[in-house]
Amino acid sequence: MSRAKPGPAILHVTTPVQSGQLHVTTTGLAAMFGMKKSWANELLARAREAKSRGLDSDAICPPWYTLGKRIFFKLSEIEAWVARQAVPFGTVSYGGDHPSNRRAEKNP
Repeated sequence: MSRAKPGPAILHVTTPVQSGQLHVTTTGLAAMFGMKKSWANELLARAREAKSRGLDSDAICPPWYTLGKRIFFKLSEIEAWVARQAVPFGTVSYGGDHPSNRRAEKNP
């Protein structure tokens, strides 16, 4: 059995909005980073928890707004948040059951 060689992971950040649109929901925020809506909801939940404890929620999630029962984010603030939080040429450590932590299978 041959294993596929892992290639570099490339994140393509896209803007899932129409031209002239200024706001996105949690679904749009997640789509911008190639993630699922649950990822954006988790960011929002962690940010709300930090805010309720008097901590800085900006380090966790971009600022959000509510209108009725809708939650949305301003695109300009998402871009500013990424600019503040992103680490150029940063490294990511993987823990747990990740392919980079597994030993190569031995052929009998």
